[in-house]
Amino acid sequence: MLTLDANVIIAVTDAEDAAHARALDVVESYEWEGFATTTLTLAEVLVRPVRDDRFDVRRDQVEALGVELLGVDGAVVRRIAELCSTHRLSMPDAAVLAVAMASTDALVTFDRRLVRTTRELGFPVIDGPDDVTANPYVCCSETNPHREPAWRERFPPGR
Repeated sequence: MLTLDANVIIAVTDAEDAAHARALDVVESYEWEGFATTTLTLAEVLVRPVRDDRFDVRRDQVEALGVELLGVDGAVVRRIAELCSTHRLSMPDAAVLAVAMASTDALVTFDRRLVRTTRELGFPVIDGPDDVTANPYVCCSETNPHREPAWRERFPPGR
């Protein structure tokens, strides 16, 4: 399973986004892996649609991707704080990275700083459709007994 950062989800669901084609290529290249994101990342994705009165449209687009929501608690909370402190990441970036490292096989992001930090930490990161050759560990990793989330739910919650 791959964790999607907000910039990837936004680009996939917004045809006018500058990274739309790139995001579609990545998602289509890895669709067999399954996708997840954090609840905080989902909130980040939905900020502008709320302002533009398009919340339901964007929520439905994210739901159509089959994104699984991963919660934050326990050791992940500490890891988020550590990432913010030691790597000077923003809270949303630290959260998506900490959850990815704890629960999934790789992070998908177009954020250059987050890509660099993720690579420094030795965790697989995908920032384009060709990264499958650069990250052979991502492929065919159905389960990892050392990575499990605090909780999971299918998007959207409560439906």
